[in-house]
Order: sequence, then structure tokens, then C-alpha cells
Amino acid sequence: MVLTTPPTDGPTSGLAGSPTDSPANTPTNTPTSAVEPAVGSSAPAPTATTWVSGMPPGQNTLLTAAESIRPMLARDYADWFAAIAFQQPKSPDDKTEYALLVYRVPHPALDDAVRSALPTTKVVFVDTKLNLEQQRALTNSVSFGYWRDQGLTINTLGCDFDGVCTFGVDDPAKWRAALEAKYGKAKVVVIKQGQATSLTGDVAPGTTLASGPR
Repeated sequence: MVLTTPPTDGPTSGLAGSPTDSPANTPTNTPTSAVEPAVGSSAPAPTATTWVSGMPPGQNTLLTAAESIRPMLARDYADWFAAIAFQQPKSPDDKTEYALLVYRVPHPALDDAVRSALPTTKVVFVDTKLNLEQQRALTNSVSFGYWRDQGLTINTLGCDFDGVCTFGVDDPAKWRAALEAKYGKAKVVVIKQGQATSLTGDVAPGTTLASGPR
């Protein structure tokens, strides 16, 4: 599933796409601590697993870049624009290169506009079949009320930009055929996913990733 409006941390792994020729903006990682090995010991120093701030040091740079182009993409390229996400390291020892991931239906003018706006940021363009509005429309086309009347509670739902929806339900084997018959076998993934609960045993608010008409 792809987030239509990614949080500040964004995805950290790269996806297929064509990077620009612009130089990468790759800040130096700052580990939480540097532990010296004991005198006379040949053992390597323990490895830091995160940063002092708790997030990759280049994340704010990517966030600033994303917010600088988002209005232009939404305004001038709404027919092609899908989402923005981040490629970045997961830990100080991870050598993943920082990059801005721009999900879009292929469109040369959009690519050129992004490159022009971000000449010093590494950008990876990721091909999609749907734009943002089409993805939202697909998600909203799934009626939770209809399926509730059939006896199915959809616990989670996420539709990606290639038009595939993942349904999280209690009993995938029981409902897979019905969901595939309704939306198309190639368009549906059904997984086992219970309804999240809070510490008090109540259903946790906001556990449905996307909701259709009630």
C-alpha cells in the first residue's frame, strides 16, 4: 500500500524508477553514540542502531523538498501526480542513498518540472497506473456497509496506485472468492487482519486505513 500523503519519515526503501542526473543530497549520518572497544580488545565497537534525534539526519531536507513541489504537482499535474515518499537509511550503518520518490503516471513534462525545481536533490520517479484522485475514488468505491450486510467486517483496506486493493479480514479463505468476484481477481488481495483493539479492549479509533461509504 502506498500512502497518499506520506508522514515525515516516509518509506525508507527505494522502488523502481528512473533517477535524475542531479547530484544526490546526502547528509552525513550521526549515530546516537560511539562506543570505544576495550583497551587490548580485538572486538569491534558496538554499532549504533539509531540517531540522536531518532530520525535520519537527511529527512528534514527531503521533507522541505517534497513540500516545495507538492503544490505545483497538485495544481499543474493533477492528471498524473500520485504521491511523494522518501528513500532514506533505516540506521546509521545503512548506506541507502537519500532520494525523493515521486509517484506519477508517466509524463515527461512533470518529470522536467520536478527536476527544474529540485536541481540538487536526487529524485526517483516511480511509474503508477492511477493518479491520486483515481486512487482515492477506487478506495471510496468499496462500500463497508454493503459488506457488513453480507456478514463481512472489513478491518483494514488499502488501495495502491496500480489499482489493487488489499482487504484485511478475519477469515480470508471464507471471503476471498466473494471479494474477487465483486472487484476482479487481479484487483484484490485478501489477508488475515484482525480488528485492532486498545488496552481497554475497545476497538481502537482510526484502525481502518481507508473507509468506503457506510
